[in-house]
Amino acid sequence: MDLTLFNDLAEALTTLKTIGEELSQLPVLPLKDLDPEKTVLLHIDIVDGFLHTGALSSPRAASILPYVIDLNERLADFSKIFILDEHPDDAVEFRAYPPHCVAGSGESELVDDLKVFAENAYIFKKNSTNLLHAPGFLDLLDEHPEWETFLIVGVVTDICVLQGALTLKTYFDQLQQKKRLVVLTKGVDTYDLPAAMHDATLMNLFTLYNLQMNGIELYEDVH
Repeated sequence: MDLTLFNDLAEALTTLKTIGEELSQLPVLPLKDLDPEKTVLLHIDIVDGFLHTGALSSPRAASILPYVIDLNERLADFSKIFILDEHPDDAVEFRAYPPHCVAGSGESELVDDLKVFAENAYIFKKNSTNLLHAPGFLDLLDEHPEWETFLIVGVVTDICVLQGALTLKTYFDQLQQKKRLVVLTKGVDTYDLPAAMHDATLMNLFTLYNLQMNGIELYEDVH
């Protein structure tokens, strides 16, 4: 074996362990520091097709649901946005992923446990992995310049959550708008897929570090 490669790998693993230790000790965001008039809770893809049924459903993704329910109860007076993944039968995205969340299949439905919180919320459907392309979403942001803090929960961490949070950050940066984007780590997760070497713990670690390095705040919870 190339000793240089071996040494580099050992150093990388040490760094990875350090990152993991730091991310396991994230603080809690004080609820008293958030103004309900200026804060919105953004849910990404908490639909049946990722939590309960279908090719991309995952028990790990479903494990966030009790926390997200409790969070919505605690943040009852806050504005809420729900992004729902929904595709036509011939979605171009299916060239990269197995067919999922097809309109009319039931997979694109918001999970039943959250529907009560969505009654007066803003709901958008997207046909890609990136929430900024959901029709009407950017119009909503323009209509609510008072929103200064975005609390983000959802699935899966390394695809739709990552793309949504980072693109939203760059959107606001481009417009010179000082917004606060916060990912609540108890409310995000991804899936395990050994056949593709997609280790959920590792992917979460890489993704959360990436988000943090790009100006997204990480908190374990808000209380």
